[in-house]
Amino acid sequence: MFEKHRQGTICHAKHVHALLQEAFGLEVHERTIQRHLKRMGFCWLRTKNRPRSLREKAEVRQQRHDDLYELRRNRQRPPDERYQVIYLDESFLHHHHGGQYSWFSDHDFVERMSGKGRRWCFMHAMQKTGWLAGTFLAFAAKHGKGDDHAQFDGAMFQHWFTAQLLRNVPPRSLLILERCPFHTVGRDAVVPSQMKKGDLRQWLTERGIAWEEQWLRARLLEEMDRYRDKKPMVEILAEAQGHKVLFLPVHHPELNPIELVWATVKHYCGTVFSNSTSFKEQRQHLEESFTRDITPEYCAKVYEHGQHIEERYWTTDLIIDEDIELEDDEGSPF
Repeated sequence: MFEKHRQGTICHAKHVHALLQEAFGLEVHERTIQRHLKRMGFCWLRTKNRPRSLREKAEVRQQRHDDLYELRRNRQRPPDERYQVIYLDESFLHHHHGGQYSWFSDHDFVERMSGKGRRWCFMHAMQKTGWLAGTFLAFAAKHGKGDDHAQFDGAMFQHWFTAQLLRNVPPRSLLILERCPFHTVGRDAVVPSQMKKGDLRQWLTERGIAWEEQWLRARLLEEMDRYRDKKPMVEILAEAQGHKVLFLPVHHPELNPIELVWATVKHYCGTVFSNSTSFKEQRQHLEESFTRDITPEYCAKVYEHGQHIEERYWTTDLIIDEDIELEDDEGSPF
């Protein structure tokens, strides 16, 4: 156990089980091993905590309710009219990603290399029966800081969306993805707030939109926002092929079952990682887990788990809305 920690590898009861079986030919149940480890003074501890908190706004709750309404309506359609639900997402894996738990005794620790190392960025799509073939993309990140969204841009995502995703999705698919900036790039892929006053006037003139000389920048921005086509390009591309796109509400990763998949594959990568694992081997571990752990049965379970969360949110939102309405009635002077 000490040796594994010095190598930067976590230690589970199954590792001790494998050692006893290989070295001594002993077949000991993992639960029995756990009890003996506790008697010997070892503790099952997390290596690092990462707490976080979120605050919800009324518009976010409305986004969620709108999305849940669309999902529920799709499930209520006759089978021949129903859209097949496809979830897609991006994530990343650090070279030095190791497991979070191990058996420890006093003054013991997992010895690992300093820093998180380089990282692989990847995106994939899944359906209820498993991965969607031909949609996996992975590349080495150019920057070592920031989340996975900092490694992607609208052009890269749209290329993957058209070249890999749309070519492999079944007919009549409902494509569900996060509501983030590079997913929602519109046909007019401009950022008005970053444009100068002269550029705003030129944009309006090129589209035959009248403006007046005395208009200040704020008025020009207002007019541009009124006429700018903000419909996301991925939605336009998908609808052209008979699909639909649904953007999840912000700060709701739990509504995307693929997040559970990322947790599973990263757990596997962390379990087999040691200080001698190379950067390329870490990617191999990632793809091994895609095949080893993400089975049709597993995917069906995470889809079912996602539906339970959706139902809880649906019920809670209706209750909250009724409570707010009652509070408004009680506070009214009429």
